[in-house]
Amino acid sequence: MTTDSTIAVFGGTGRTGHPTLRKLLDAGFRVRAQARNPADIPMEHERLAVIKGSFNDALSVAEVIEGADAVVNLVGHVKDSEKDLLTTGLGYVIYDMDKRGLKRLVNLTGAGVPHPEDQPKFVDKAFRLVMGTFFKDVIHDATESSFLLRASDLDYTNVRAPRLTEGAAKGTLKEGYVGQINSSLTREDLAAFLVDVLQNDRYIRDEPAVSN
Repeated sequence: MTTDSTIAVFGGTGRTGHPTLRKLLDAGFRVRAQARNPADIPMEHERLAVIKGSFNDALSVAEVIEGADAVVNLVGHVKDSEKDLLTTGLGYVIYDMDKRGLKRLVNLTGAGVPHPEDQPKFVDKAFRLVMGTFFKDVIHDATESSFLLRASDLDYTNVRAPRLTEGAAKGTLKEGYVGQINSSLTREDLAAFLVDVLQNDRYIRDEPAVSN
């Protein structure tokens, strides 16, 4: 992906979204970012277009993707989210990308989403049990949306992140699958990883887990 490309970003208003937008712009990309409330993206840049809309609105999703060369999706569940937010929104993204002939998608999900290459340790199994018990709908939606990616023809990278923390980047990453990573990751390091994966076309049709 060349740095003069245009990237459509969903979920840019969140705590991971802000540093990711900043790093995309710093890398030279043009960005079209969706926001329910544009004021939630408190930055201005000549290469940043903020488009008011919702991830579960097909027309809004299509508007954001128009003119883009690739898509980055960072949408996650928040309080009062629809149970099928990720599945619905990502379904719209995949449909619109297929219609436009776009291939490259970087998607963010949680390390609780299983993958056949995982070799979870006891702590990983305990974490998944807790998530599956107390956040059953969230895990179900994230897992179903990952199935959509696997069934698509896209050149996707489904990045699976553990517990996210605030603070400065540590600059060191462990990459692999669940069982090979640690339990936390700074949002700054996650943002850098997402942009690196996009720029360098890493992990095509793969679902890496990453941590500090």
